[in-house]
Amino acid sequence: MALDPARLHRPVGDWQLPLAGPIVRRVTRTSVAVFLAATESFTVTLELHPGVDPGSAPLPGGEAGVAVSLCLGTSLHVCVVEKKGLALQPGTLYGYDLEIHTKSATRTLGSLKLLEGSVPLGYVKDDLPGFVLPMALDELQIAHASCRKSHGCHTGKLVDPDALPIIDSLIEVERTRPRLRLQQLYLTGDQIYCDDVPAALLAALTSAGRELPGCARRCDGDSTAA
Repeated sequence: MALDPARLHRPVGDWQLPLAGPIVRRVTRTSVAVFLAATESFTVTLELHPGVDPGSAPLPGGEAGVAVSLCLGTSLHVCVVEKKGLALQPGTLYGYDLEIHTKSATRTLGSLKLLEGSVPLGYVKDDLPGFVLPMALDELQIAHASCRKSHGCHTGKLVDPDALPIIDSLIEVERTRPRLRLQQLYLTGDQIYCDDVPAALLAALTSAGRELPGCARRCDGDSTAA
């Protein structure tokens, strides 16, 4: 059956607010940085918790952890929000939440329904996503990946399985055991295989590539949120 690219086109109005992320970018004993991309301008506040229970009191101390998005296109706004001045302990599970302020509303990971469904961010319904600082060097749990081929896995036979879902599964299995769950990810590959892309993915990426920058339009210059 011939592929109909029009069926893979999704106008911006059908996209949810977060386009990518949240992704923990960097963690030290004194700071945490999280990346987020969204369809409209926003201001984001990073909130940390002692564990992954969203009902727990936020972790005290540290700076405010607020950032304003940068406009890269009419429907592409990105930022890295960093909370500093912390005193995080190695081998301890911490959770995080975001307050995303746009002109129309304030949303959290919960209200965006990212903590539920078939793939909740925290692996279990209503759990916050979390992270762990490593203990001693000989206890460090790391994962490494190189180049990635988006359709390189035969899911039925698990031939040449995609490494990133495997990494995700490893975190899920050890999510409650801080010393054993993965703590750092290194991506050292030099390319994405753009010369061999499945037709369905290529059509979807082409559609998104036309919508995100809004080539014929400009950002409104207002990267702050009400």
